[in-house]
Amino acid sequence: MTTVLIMLVRLGGLIALGLGAAFFAKYLPVEGVPLLAHKVAGGIAALSLLLLAIQGFSRATVIAILAAIVASATPAIGIYQQGIAEAEMAKLAHIVHILTGVAVLGLAEILAKRIKAARVFAPAH
Repeated sequence: MTTVLIMLVRLGGLIALGLGAAFFAKYLPVEGVPLLAHKVAGGIAALSLLLLAIQGFSRATVIAILAAIVASATPAIGIYQQGIAEAEMAKLAHIVHILTGVAVLGLAEILAKRIKAARVFAPAH
């Protein structure tokens, strides 16, 4: 289960970050199918991280709590930034959204490693 979840985070995160970078650089319009693909891919990454956090809660409690917060905050910031009219606040929201998106990938890697390590060193019954 851990391997499937980490692969979903990697794939969804890579697609979401790639599309987000294209939006940020103005290579793609921030509407229609590209935006929907960005939301779906990012949602898959965030939900997979949330499931990893639940799975790894007993093994890495602090990291799991932080991962759950970041997994919840990233889509919320993305939704929030769509409604901002002020240019300075929009830029700040974009940057925070990118940073939390990268944090989703990093926290997922850390959690998956700790979950797998805990299995290796777990006592046999």
